[in-house]
Amino acid sequence: MIHTVIGYYEDDGRLFAHHVEAEDTMDAFYECSKRPDMNDNAIFVVALPGALDEGTDFDMPGEGVVDADTVFDQPDVFKGGA
Repeated sequence: MIHTVIGYYEDDGRLFAHHVEAEDTMDAFYECSKRPDMNDNAIFVVALPGALDEGTDFDMPGEGVVDADTVFDQPDVFKGGA
C-alpha cells in the first residue's frame, strides 16, 4: 500500500512529503529512509496511509518549518488576522 511520509531536513528546515510503498505506517518510515534522496538530517514527523498530495489533501506552512510567532506575525499569509 502507498503511504505518505512527512518530515523535514534538520540542517535547513526544508519540508518533505514522500510517497512510499509499505506494509504499514511504521514500515513507511523505514522505506522512506532507504530513498536515495534521504540523508542523516531527515526528521520524520508522521506517516499516513494513502498517497496524499500537498495543496490538495494537506497544506504545509512553506518550504520549511514555521513557528507560531511567524504565523502570528504574518496574518496576511496565514489568514489569522482580523
